[in-house]
Amino acid sequence: MFPELDTNRLHLREVTSDDLQDIFACFSNELVTRYYGQEALEHSDQAQVLIDFFAKSYTEKRGLRWGIERL
Repeated sequence: MFPELDTNRLHLREVTSDDLQDIFACFSNELVTRYYGQEALEHSDQAQVLIDFFAKSYTEKRGLRWGIERL
């Protein structure tokens, strides 16, 4: 089970396909990806590939990425 954390202001949770548009909006911005080590996304299907990569990394115990929601 993916860990979740809550604070008074934030909810940290797994990034899912429901986050596709938000992930695309973030990672298609060149100001965001400038120092991230990857090119800006150009198509929303690339965002799904990134979400799948996050899930696979967690499943294989190589890392984890939280989605951050403001409360």
